[in-house]
Amino acid sequence: LLTEATLGFWLATISAAFLSFLIGWVVYQRFLSPYAGIPGPFWASISRFWYLQRIEAGDMHRVTKELHRIYGTSEMNSQSLKKNRTLNFFWLGPIVRIAPDEVSISDSAAMKAIYNVKAGYTKVRSRF
Repeated sequence: LLTEATLGFWLATISAAFLSFLIGWVVYQRFLSPYAGIPGPFWASISRFWYLQRIEAGDMHRVTKELHRIYGTSEMNSQSLKKNRTLNFFWLGPIVRIAPDEVSISDSAAMKAIYNVKAGYTKVRSRF
């Protein structure tokens, strides 16, 4: 059976594993994810909870417009490029990260290129 020492050991082990997972998740989403170079709010880059809060509040359309005003300017993108020279040129337009795996695009030319049937981009990822 579990003694106090064994219970303490397992609690510490599970806590350390969970903390390691969380740190790994944040590092991946912020620095290693294909979306890592896209500007946006910190919480939007690591969790969809931020996005769901905005949807629940009913102000996602206003917040998205404000995010494009803040992060989508060429000045902000120029600063990002200076800090991280590995950014792909594609991220230098008015593209904002609104979730760990979702972006908002306000450039009609980019939308035409991405949503073109022959573009080769995955529009919806199957969750099954």
